[in-house]
Amino acid sequence: MQLETLSCEVVPRRIQLRHTKGWRMPSETRKVDGSTVFGNPFQVYGRPRDEAIRMFREWLAGADHGPVVTSPILSRRLKVKRRWILDSLPYLRGKHLACWCPLPADGDSDLCHASVLIELANKQVA
Repeated sequence: MQLETLSCEVVPRRIQLRHTKGWRMPSETRKVDGSTVFGNPFQVYGRPRDEAIRMFREWLAGADHGPVVTSPILSRRLKVKRRWILDSLPYLRGKHLACWCPLPADGDSDLCHASVLIELANKQVA
């Protein structure tokens, strides 16, 4: 597997997790699927994938998604989770991120919350 490099550093990309016998996550990769705290709380099941990713991006930016989150307890948990994710972005910086979502075809948008995390974790710090 050929990895792109930039200034002697690996350019982070999204990896699709697999159940294939013998498959291993590449080095310098962090798992961010639903089994981790980094999982998207706005599940794809029951809504279009692009909507779930949009909601995840907006949620990380501070949106509450009131009609979707009706329970005060769930609302508090989501606020704690959002703060934890945002505080943990340095842990993801420079790493490949692995999730179960299918990889996009050439030229298509990457409809996975991991691509949002890669973008946020690797933003240039001013």
